[in-house]
Amino acid sequence: MSMDTCILNLDHTQKEIRAHGTIDFPCTCYSYNYTNKTTDTLPWHWHEEMEMIHVVSGRLNLYVPQSKLQLTAGDFAIINSNILHSVTAYPECELRSILFCISLITGSSDSAIARKYIDPLVRCNLFQAVVVNEIEEQFERAFMALMNPVLGYEFTVREQLSDIGFAMFNKFCDELDEKEQDQNQDNERMKVMIQFIHTHYAEHIVLDNIAKVANIGNRECLRCFQRTIHTSPIQYLLRYRVMKSANILLKESHCTISEIALRCGFESASNFSHTFKRFYQCTPKAYREGGRHAGQGIEGLFV
Repeated sequence: MSMDTCILNLDHTQKEIRAHGTIDFPCTCYSYNYTNKTTDTLPWHWHEEMEMIHVVSGRLNLYVPQSKLQLTAGDFAIINSNILHSVTAYPECELRSILFCISLITGSSDSAIARKYIDPLVRCNLFQAVVVNEIEEQFERAFMALMNPVLGYEFTVREQLSDIGFAMFNKFCDELDEKEQDQNQDNERMKVMIQFIHTHYAEHIVLDNIAKVANIGNRECLRCFQRTIHTSPIQYLLRYRVMKSANILLKESHCTISEIALRCGFESASNFSHTFKRFYQCTPKAYREGGRHAGQGIEGLFV
């Protein structure tokens, strides 16, 4: 199989719904180049698959709730199943990744491998994303097998993923409890609140609206955003509106600045221009005229 380009296809909960691999072999690899421009960003999203990434060149910031990992050329990282995450290049990078369903390792959900090793690992609240450069050899073998699927390549891929899974179990074994652990509460709350913002960003939204969708008070909502993505709910809303407006500016040249302002939830064109300039250091008009090279990159804007 040739390397694919990763294009997100998200549902209303920000869950990625694109199939990775096939039903009978749920694993695939991707290769892509990123810059820190808004058109290259990967917004906050999540998927059931576990993901491994390798930074081939450049630098990358990987964000998960409550943490930011800075990766440089040669680094490897693993993102746990069902964890919200976002990435930005700093300022650019070449990235390879492997996404796989954990059933590829466990087989049936009630197998000994699932029950003793992988399920406790997936439920571990401390395992959101981690740099693990010691998996280089296994990653490369799995990646090359997926790239060149000769007869029996599935055995090679599954063997390497199993080795990585056991290595991750050993890494976190002291934090694992034999009893079932709760999923990270902040992670689940943030999925709901980010979903609400991404769905209703064009409408009039206040803090109380965002807090209510997660059944928490305004103060806890503020604390939850600060703990996880280190910004306030309203600041995140403004950043998302600005990001959406930047894409429209480049892709829909027939739309006026005033039309874009209203479509993205701003009260007026002047308010839109003022807010846009705060994040991009240029006006919407200048950004449109300069294309994707105008203003600052997405670093510091979306995450």
